[in-house]
Amino acid sequence: MALIFSKNRSGEYGYDRQAVDIFFANCQTAYESQPASIDVLKLANSSFPLVKVGYYTAEVDQAINKLIYSVLEYKRDLAHNSGQQDLWEKEYSRTIYDLESTLNADKGKMFSRGEKKVFSYKRRQVEKFMDKLKKYFFESGKKITLEDLDKVCFSVTKRASGYSEKEVDQFLNKVRILLLTPTRKTNSV
Repeated sequence: MALIFSKNRSGEYGYDRQAVDIFFANCQTAYESQPASIDVLKLANSSFPLVKVGYYTAEVDQAINKLIYSVLEYKRDLAHNSGQQDLWEKEYSRTIYDLESTLNADKGKMFSRGEKKVFSYKRRQVEKFMDKLKKYFFESGKKITLEDLDKVCFSVTKRASGYSEKEVDQFLNKVRILLLTPTRKTNSV
């Protein structure tokens, strides 16, 4: 399975080609040997150095999303075929519950505060997006898509009043996994 990604034009930044190629080669080896052992959160939290004339970031991110979905689908089918569908659905429900505790936290307390002189996300922008997520998951509000997650961009500050970039990004990756999680077995070929 050789993946071919487009390269950015000269002078434009993209993901380091060698790092991406090694990452996907390792993923292929793991998927072919023990797909159930793949940690989808690690996949979602993957990052690559930005370099000139690298791979287009959107194409690589989309391939990671497809890989996450494939792994989740494999794990779901494995649970279904072994009579453990209830465990799969409980895990899905637990993930939603974990997200809910963050989304229901008081304003200013959803994530750890940033450190002085270190970039952090502006709190109000993060909270505004978290309100959208809360409506999506718990109030049947506006739909949230993977594209919405890809497009979300928070301004940064070096003040301690912001939210930790790392925590916010990890949370959004958990949302990404939840959006990609197939909950029911379908009759696909």
